[in-house]
Amino acid sequence: MAVHARLDKARGDGRLVVVVDDDPSVRELCVEELVEAGYRVDAFARGEPALSALAAAPAAVLVVDWKMPGLNGAEVACRARALYPRLPILMVTGNRHEAAAAAARAGIDHILDKPFLIEDLVAAVTALAASAE
Repeated sequence: MAVHARLDKARGDGRLVVVVDDDPSVRELCVEELVEAGYRVDAFARGEPALSALAAAPAAVLVVDWKMPGLNGAEVACRARALYPRLPILMVTGNRHEAAAAAARAGIDHILDKPFLIEDLVAAVTALAASAE
């Protein structure tokens, strides 16, 4: 187990991931596992504060839920892309069919279906972070 943790930490390399999800249990799980994988994580329940944080400090990857109060995930993605056109964005959703068209218009790089395996989240974030280097 210690070897696995060291390998995971090397993947994250301290890069910042911004997580936006209104479900506290999903948000906390994402934070815990991404930190364990070596990422720094800023987490938000709503899109507006996340966008303010992104404006102040760029992130390696944005992880955004589709359905949230206020701005939905596609709206957050569009505004984040206005700040950073090459920002990799991962959308998590319980309804891919409903989110697909808006996600495509917003330029979402990858969609992960809820419920998801935490290994799939970490792998997707790692791949997206590497694609932006």
